Amino acid sequence: MSTMHTTAMLFMIIFGGHIIGRFIVLTDLTSSLIGAIDTLELSASALLVVFTLMYIVLGMILDIWAMLILTIPFVFPLIVAKGIDPVWFGIFVIMMCELAAITPPIGLNVYVMAKVAPEVPIGEIFLGIVPFFFTALAVIALLMAFPGLAVWLPGLAFR
Repeated sequence: MSTMHTTAMLFMIIFGGHIIGRFIVLTDLTSSLIGAIDTLELSASALLVVFTLMYIVLGMILDIWAMLILTIPFVFPLIVAKGIDPVWFGIFVIMMCELAAITPPIGLNVYVMAKVAPEVPIGEIFLGIVPFFFTALAVIALLMAFPGLAVWLPGLAFR
């Protein structure tokens, strides 16, 4: 019975994210947002900061799959045009999606923890992720400052 409740809760969260994602597709919000960002003609670093903020906000209302499906087709051409390594960008997007998985109110991973540890209030779990959130942001900032860190190991594999 407990497994059924947990599964139903997770599916409702995922379903809600897909409904919001469908709304965003139907309203053409993603392409409008990316078009507005493109008209700013930002540097590569500034563009990545904007994308970081964008993925954090999207993570508050969408699940990971919806974010990937809605953004990558529009964001990738901007990244390539700015000369950013596509492999590095893939690592960046996955890290941002994982960061979004702990961002309220969707924060799917937080709700999983709430069901695993029902004696801990969800507010306390969200407070507990704050250090991890800022640590992940620091790692992302480090990767922005030193992009070679993210592609060093894959570079060794393709020599």
